[in-house]
Amino acid sequence: MAEELHLELILARKVYDSENRPVGRLEEVIAEEQGGELVVKEYLVGNTAMLQRLSITHLGGTFLGLLGAKESKGYRVPWDKIDFTQTDKLRLLCAKDELESFSHQAGAKARQSN
Repeated sequence: MAEELHLELILARKVYDSENRPVGRLEEVIAEEQGGELVVKEYLVGNTAMLQRLSITHLGGTFLGLLGAKESKGYRVPWDKIDFTQTDKLRLLCAKDELESFSHQAGAKARQSN
C-alpha cells in the first residue's frame, strides 16, 4: 500500500536543506498517473515554483517584484529527497547545491512548448 500525505499539510511550507539553509517554500507537486494512482515524481520549491503553481510564469519578475522578492529562482526536488516526518519544517535529504534550479524565463518557455 502506498503512503499518503495530504497536500494541504505541505504546500507553502518552508523547506531547508541538509545543512539547514533555506531553499524556499514548497509550491508545486508534480505527479503522474500509474496504474490508476497518482505517483509523485518531484516537488517544485521557491519563487519561480509559486509562479508556476499560479500559472503566471509569463508575468514572472514583474509579479515577484511587486511582492518584494529580490530573486526569482526555483528548484526541482526529486520525490525521495524530502523528509516529511515533520510537516511544519520540511528538510531536504541533500544540500541545496545538489538540486536542479530553474528561473522564471525557463519555466515560461517550458510551458509554452507543452
